[in-house]
Amino acid sequence: MKKFLIIIIIIINFLTLILPAYASDPEQMKIRITKGVTIENTEVKLNAGYFVSFDSNNIKRTLFKVDLADFPQNIELVNAELRLSIANCSGMGSNINIARVTNDWQTDTVTWDDKPGFSTPMVTTKLDCNNQNASLNITDIIHSWLDNTYPNFGLIIYGEDEVGTQQYNYEFDLTGDNSFIFLEYREVSNVEDEQDNRNMLKITFIIVITVIIGLLLYLIRIVLKIVSNKKAEKNIMNKKTIDNNEKSAKKLF
Repeated sequence: MKKFLIIIIIIINFLTLILPAYASDPEQMKIRITKGVTIENTEVKLNAGYFVSFDSNNIKRTLFKVDLADFPQNIELVNAELRLSIANCSGMGSNINIARVTNDWQTDTVTWDDKPGFSTPMVTTKLDCNNQNASLNITDIIHSWLDNTYPNFGLIIYGEDEVGTQQYNYEFDLTGDNSFIFLEYREVSNVEDEQDNRNMLKITFIIVITVIIGLLLYLIRIVLKIVSNKKAEKNIMNKKTIDNNEKSAKKLF
């Protein structure tokens, strides 16, 4: 019985380890994209894509900076989304890439000739011309800036196919609140409190279940003892009956 109880406790402990932690709703924050610029080899617009015009290949790449100065310190980043409003869309369409810019640049002076470098694509997706709003997950990029893995020089959006035969163009609207970065986060103190709550819940759960199992085992033991006593009483009664029968048989002889 004791071995059985130990096994049950071990199973309960394992289950509490894999139970999802209680988590409070994350805080939310919007960071407006206040200024962006598109660099290309013909004109400046805020778009990304590729098209052929006047027998020359026009490649468009949009750069913009992300100001995290007002973002709280000592937080756990839960989610980060780049939400874009597509003002104009043309062509057959193609995947677009989002990457980290890897060196500094100035929005007022950057040109195609002195354009900054960028990382390998962090996000690749296809925008839908029928849906004028796009939501792109950039959690890994924002996290790499917050933990100082990489310096924050902003983001770049560019077409995946910049030398092909498909012509396409996406124009993004950065006016007002049409395009922004949406962030969800939790303060570190809240994360620690949630871990403490999880540990307390685990301990309480183990105690309650252990008590319940202990009571069940106690009741089972009582029932088994009652059954055993009844069986013993029946055996005694049977033995008395046999003895009485034997005595009655002897008197007859």
